[in-house]
Amino acid sequence: MKRIRILTTSYSLAAVSASGALNCPVAASVTLIVNPLPTVTAVASKSTVCKNQNFTLTANGASTYTWNNGASSSTLVTSSSSVGIAVYSVTGTSASGCIQSAAVTVFINSCIGINEINNSEMVIFPNPSSGFVFLKSENKAEIYIYNALGQTVEIIRNFNGAHTIQNLPKGIYILQQEQFKSKIIIQ
Repeated sequence: MKRIRILTTSYSLAAVSASGALNCPVAASVTLIVNPLPTVTAVASKSTVCKNQNFTLTANGASTYTWNNGASSSTLVTSSSSVGIAVYSVTGTSASGCIQSAAVTVFINSCIGINEINNSEMVIFPNPSSGFVFLKSENKAEIYIYNALGQTVEIIRNFNGAHTIQNLPKGIYILQQEQFKSKIIIQ
């Protein structure tokens, strides 16, 4: 990375104006102020989302901001109807008028094929979760938890009507108990 030297400098000019036998000295000076560029950053509240799912983009490091969709605030709540990689850019302007840009990438997944099938037999909360999911059900049968690849990641035996799931990595999971099936999301 090339380091740019920021330096405020005064420049002076001295001259002599001559008219016949008269010599008049003239002097002028100007100060050139070099302001630093703002250090603009952009982050997304979620790096991977489902199609049409809202997420928040946040910019920092400047006084005003303009996003590539025309929005002009430091935060932007948005979603994407397209599946793929979305790159959002923001231009920040400092109080002194200097401009710098940043970008953030969000992966947009289709999230299809995992639908909840009969959600009335079990209470699951919070869902989505940041790590702890509480289960409550009148049905005391075993509960199987599968990852998005269909692999069994946990079997809850001797389910007594209430259980807390914890320590699962981020991802989408299928929870199944006899005729009940639901998805849980760990963020």
